[in-house]
Amino acid sequence: MGWELFNGKHHTSEVLMSHGNASLTPTGRLRLARCIVDDRWPLRRAADRFGVSVTTARRWAGRYREHGKNGTGDRSSRPRRCPRQLQRRTERRIIGLRVSRRWGPARIAYRLRLNPATVHKVLVRYQAPRLAWTDPATGARLRAKPKAQRYEHAAPGDLIHVDVKKLGRIPDGGGHRIHGRAKGNRINKGAKPGTAFIHNAIDDHSRLAYCEIRTDERKETASGFWTRANAYFNAAGITVQRVLTDNGSAYRSKTFAQALGDVRHKRTRPYRPQTNGKVERFNRTLEQEWAYALAYASEAERVAAFPQFLHTYNHHRGHTALKAAPHQPTAYPTSWRQHLASPNLLIQEQSLGIHYNAGSDLLDYLLDRSVFDYSDGYVGRLTGPGLGIDVDADEVERAADRGEHWHTPLCRRDDGSFAEW
Repeated sequence: MGWELFNGKHHTSEVLMSHGNASLTPTGRLRLARCIVDDRWPLRRAADRFGVSVTTARRWAGRYREHGKNGTGDRSSRPRRCPRQLQRRTERRIIGLRVSRRWGPARIAYRLRLNPATVHKVLVRYQAPRLAWTDPATGARLRAKPKAQRYEHAAPGDLIHVDVKKLGRIPDGGGHRIHGRAKGNRINKGAKPGTAFIHNAIDDHSRLAYCEIRTDERKETASGFWTRANAYFNAAGITVQRVLTDNGSAYRSKTFAQALGDVRHKRTRPYRPQTNGKVERFNRTLEQEWAYALAYASEAERVAAFPQFLHTYNHHRGHTALKAAPHQPTAYPTSWRQHLASPNLLIQEQSLGIHYNAGSDLLDYLLDRSVFDYSDGYVGRLTGPGLGIDVDADEVERAADRGEHWHTPLCRRDDGSFAEW
């Protein structure tokens, strides 16, 4: 990425003691010390002569006796030891995630259970360039990009971003990521694996995503995808009001308009994909964390890993735009809404109110906790509007500011052996 890494030293400048209003220069300190040590002046007389305190005179005389002339030079004000300094192993993990994943401080902090400010200080200490100054693919430095004008709708369903991401399919046996660029190109020319079309729909407010991998992007395929995506959002308690797409032929067709029904359709300006930036950012996340995250041996292997990526994105991944709050309060009710639409629903395990979640439990982020009250082993449907919950936005922001400091409880038996918790 254009900066040194893991060289055992930080590129940190020394903070020296000299300043613009210093009474003594290194030469003046030496003269003061020689008057006291060599010429045997009293401390008070020497201090008065050089315009400093008796304590200062005693200090420089002591250093002159111990170290000679070298003792009167500038010293670093850095403390000899920092008991609360972050471990070097943790710093290496931060830099490793920055280089390999190109994550920002908030995402790294969520992964390592640290405060984003701590991660940012480590990145600055190692002189890591800002992500906006680097190329997303290679990590090479670029010129700073202008700051985007960000918007976010107030409620789930107010706007759904829809787009198609095209990815080259992986031939059987793997492509250039396994065999190298030269051999991979020859394999692609012979096998001609084709292109996969990933249709994406993502909610502007909650970032809930629905995706399908298809063989084309024709109007019939796009219309069928939207019908299933709309049903998915409805099952999660989200009523769609608007849909934002680009100006592709499939989205301008009458078939897609009929599939939308009463949902309002908005399009981006030509050659302005930034307007649909949330789904474009999801496409980039999809590439980094699924499509090109591993060296897949076949397209079937990559497709098989897609449901797990989508589940992690919707329910477990911290989102910087949502302030990376720990235990996003919308994930549990969203999955609960989805399961209610499925037959034979059975709760096997739940973690509400458990002692080791104290201070970071789902219920801590709700204004009305009674929606998850259990009665005779059952919990009722979420009948409220939207997701059926009322989130305490102030508490979510406070939790995001203080970060998450959760540690697995250590459980031992009476004899000192470890016990499963």
